[in-house]
Amino acid sequence: MSGRAALRWEREDGAEMHHVYMSTSNNPFTWVLIGATTKSRFNADNLVPGTLYWFAVTALGAAGESSKSDVLLARAA
Repeated sequence: MSGRAALRWEREDGAEMHHVYMSTSNNPFTWVLIGATTKSRFNADNLVPGTLYWFAVTALGAAGESSKSDVLLARAA
């Protein structure tokens, strides 16, 4: 789908929810929370086709929010 980046990750044990963050820059990262999901996948929509975006995910559970995952670089379809 044009303007979409389909993200998937391995679910953390004990995670009740995941926050998905996006940045349009990597020097420095400018993280913006773009969504929350109980699944281990997320579609980032309404992106500019052909543009590079950086994504990171956190897990939320009884202990609070984890640190951000390794960064994923994706080009919107």
